[in-house]
Amino acid sequence: MHTWRTDAEASPGPWLQEVVRSLAAGGVVALPTDTFYGLAADSRSAVGIARVLQLKGRSPKHPLLLLVADCAAARQLAPAADSRLEELAAHFWPGPLTVVLPTAGRHLPNELVGPTAGVAVRVPGSVVARRVARALGAPITGTSANRTGTPPAMAADDIDLDARLLDGVVDAGVTPGELASTVVDLTGAWARVVRAGAIPNAAISKSLDGRLV
Repeated sequence: MHTWRTDAEASPGPWLQEVVRSLAAGGVVALPTDTFYGLAADSRSAVGIARVLQLKGRSPKHPLLLLVADCAAARQLAPAADSRLEELAAHFWPGPLTVVLPTAGRHLPNELVGPTAGVAVRVPGSVVARRVARALGAPITGTSANRTGTPPAMAADDIDLDARLLDGVVDAGVTPGELASTVVDLTGAWARVVRAGAIPNAAISKSLDGRLV
C-alpha cells in the first residue's frame, strides 16, 4: 500500500497522476473529504466499487455516494435534475451537502442507485477529492474509510483496513471530523432531508424558499 503526502491545498504533482492511474485501473484509494477520510474508486469501475464494499463490509443494497469536481459534473451525472440542484449548489457547494438526484434511466451500477432511483452526489470541501475527480474525469466514491460500524478516520494513520484491497492513502493531514454531510433527496416534487448533518434543515429550507418537507 502506497502513501502519497500532500498539503491541505493539494497542489498538483506526481501524487495526482499516480492516484488517477490507480483508480482508472480499478483500484481504491483513501483520501480526505469534508469530514473524514473516504474510500475513492472510479464510479465507472465495477471492480473498484466491489472492492470498496468489501473493504467496508457493506451490503450492495446500501448505495455509495459520489464525489464530483463541480456542479457541472453533477449536472452531467443527472441531466434530468431540476433547477434545485443549482440553487442548493450556489449556497452550499463545495461543502457538506449531499443531494440525491434522479438518474432518469441513465445506466449506473446498482451499487450507486438508491431506493428512489436516485444517485447521491456531493462537491466536497476537500480540494484533494475535487482534484482527483477532475483529473480522473469521472465521479469517485466517497464513503468513509472504515469498516461499517467502526469509527471513521480523521487521519491517515487512523485508517485500519485490509491493505491487500487498498492501493494507497493520500495523506493531507487531519480532517475536520464533526458532523456528516446533510443529505437532501431531490427526486420528488418536494425536497426531503433524509439525513440531518452539518448543514441545518432551516438553511436548506431557506435556500429553496421553503420547498422542503
